[in-house]
Amino acid sequence: MDVAHQEVELGACAAIPVGSWTTYGDMAELIGSHPVPVGVHIATQPVPNGWRVLSADGRISPQFRWYDDRTDDPVDVLTDEGVTFTGERADPAQRLTARELADLLGMEASDEPARTAGDDPFGSEPGRRFLDQLNDAYPDAVPAVVRLLAHWQTIGGRLSFGRADETSCFLVIDAHRHDQGDTWPMVVYPQSGSVEVVLQHMRRRLVFDDLAMREQFRDQLALAGISIPDAKLNLRPSFSLSILTEDDRRSAVEAALGWFASVFRAGSRGGDDG
Repeated sequence: MDVAHQEVELGACAAIPVGSWTTYGDMAELIGSHPVPVGVHIATQPVPNGWRVLSADGRISPQFRWYDDRTDDPVDVLTDEGVTFTGERADPAQRLTARELADLLGMEASDEPARTAGDDPFGSEPGRRFLDQLNDAYPDAVPAVVRLLAHWQTIGGRLSFGRADETSCFLVIDAHRHDQGDTWPMVVYPQSGSVEVVLQHMRRRLVFDDLAMREQFRDQLALAGISIPDAKLNLRPSFSLSILTEDDRRSAVEAALGWFASVFRAGSRGGDDG
């Protein structure tokens, strides 16, 4: 791993907040490397917060070493910091993804939505590609995802698609005034099998730039059994598509989106004399 990669890795490790963890794979994705050299570097150099970088399944790597006189168990250290363990595995809800690490470092996100015109977004080439990728990777989730996206459109939202190789689907809502900026509360990733709750983006938009409002949105999602820790209220936590395949939980997510849309529209009208 070259010096440039090491510098980004050191910065990313230093930025991991208390109560969170990440993986060697996420770190490798962030810096454009491979999990093996990342693991070797963390195992052989005094990297800040190195105990917060775990294996893909949330376990402490057997190669982990302290680089001072400490002898305490890293699991105990993480537990004291607020990370929850089930057996030897850290809570996946407290994991920082590569995209969230990029947010912490102020790195630009590569995947932004392109506006999709028309009433049938799935008739577009990116819309068809999204469905094809979803059907290939998670065929059992297709009906539930389509229902959620249809619900979003019925309450006045629209769908846009990302430009990356994995064609993500953005749940976009237009601001009442053109100068206020659109927003998107969620992004569906068909190959990763996850839905991002884009709190990091919301904090730059009207209404949800208030932390208390993001906390209220989190409370709405909690009714679907989606847990978002405090450390991720400014980031992009995600949940599995499998949640949407359970009718009750999908209905709760739809209700949370309805609440979000209503609150955003009401707030974006503020100060409009028209």
